[in-house]
Amino acid sequence: MKRRRLYYRLAAVLLSCFSGTFLLMPVANRVSQRNARIVLVSVGVLFWLTGIGGYTLLFLARRTDRRMGGKDERAKRKGILPVNRVAVTLDIVFAVGVVILIAWSGQLSMQRYGAYVVLFVTTMAFHMRLLYGGWTDRGKKCSKGGMKDDRGEKKGTGREDAGHE
Repeated sequence: MKRRRLYYRLAAVLLSCFSGTFLLMPVANRVSQRNARIVLVSVGVLFWLTGIGGYTLLFLARRTDRRMGGKDERAKRKGILPVNRVAVTLDIVFAVGVVILIAWSGQLSMQRYGAYVVLFVTTMAFHMRLLYGGWTDRGKKCSKGGMKDDRGEKKGTGREDAGHE
């Protein structure tokens, strides 16, 4: 369980950095000629390492989840990804971002930096939706206090057997 949580957290960090590399791309193009190659190569390496690393960790987390019995929890819900307010909001942000990028791609008056910001927000929404769909134990609380474990059962709060034997 700790390994799966670690995979999801590292995947979240790497995929956030992956989306952030889109914000570095216009900056890399504005660097002086003498340092331009180093900066461009650095941004490119960061882009590929965080992308490949993030998706690999996401794959490993989901595979670990299936091996641990998380498959049963997924069978209870409908579809692959959960649908609630956060999920719908992320889907809408992603869809609007794609529409804006498509609309801007045909125009010569496209603001270059604006396109990078929209690309960042769109990819971030997509990655958070992927993470949100697979990360099943993101702080679910029990009605009587404490946290739930991976199977939805209440974890102890440390007070259950305090005075009862």
